[in-house]
Amino acid sequence: MSEDFSKKYFSNRQESNHQRRIMHALDYEFVVSRIQLPSKARILDFGCADGSFLSLFARDDAELYGIEINQEMANKARERDIRIIHEIDESEHFDLILFRGVLQHISNQSELLDKAVKSTGARNGTIAILQTPNSDSFLFRRFQRLPAVEEELDFKSLYLIPSASSLIHYFGRRSLATTIQYPYFRTPYARPLVDFYSVFIARIFSKYTKNPFPKNMFNLIAFHAESAARE
Repeated sequence: MSEDFSKKYFSNRQESNHQRRIMHALDYEFVVSRIQLPSKARILDFGCADGSFLSLFARDDAELYGIEINQEMANKARERDIRIIHEIDESEHFDLILFRGVLQHISNQSELLDKAVKSTGARNGTIAILQTPNSDSFLFRRFQRLPAVEEELDFKSLYLIPSASSLIHYFGRRSLATTIQYPYFRTPYARPLVDFYSVFIARIFSKYTKNPFPKNMFNLIAFHAESAARE
């Protein structure tokens, strides 16, 4: 991950507000309702920021690890008893690796996910990719833009927008099963009447609109062959 992020990015990302807390709760529910974490679970959050989302997984016997390039955020995560490491080491095995709102900032996505697949494989673990912009979405296919990637950020890394279909294909080629969710209607950002009307008008006049919309974002969980999703 590039270190050329602006301070504005980190301050906005960690703004503690009601909407963000709701999203944390929804994403946590999506994960824990579909997997069974073992006792003494080892959980890694790639791009953990201040650890507020990862902390939802805290239990007496859980081991929480985070990767975070911003030192101020990393220090806040340490205050939550999260162990900060520098990279995914394939020799370190985890039951769950989280990528929440971060994959689109990674230039070497396949290399990173390969490491995550190997790291979780030894424990038949799980990879959760959450709150990720979806280049399969209508807005991106029509305008090549999405609200989640509209911020004016000062960094130089490649901006590769993932897609739900490409990740399903990627994990399938590696014998991992997947389950997917397109969060919209339950989110605090959804205003269906306004959003659908805005996108309808945008389509007519061929002018991009920065609105939440179904399938703009996706959540995906990838399971190793011996893992079972709980639907």
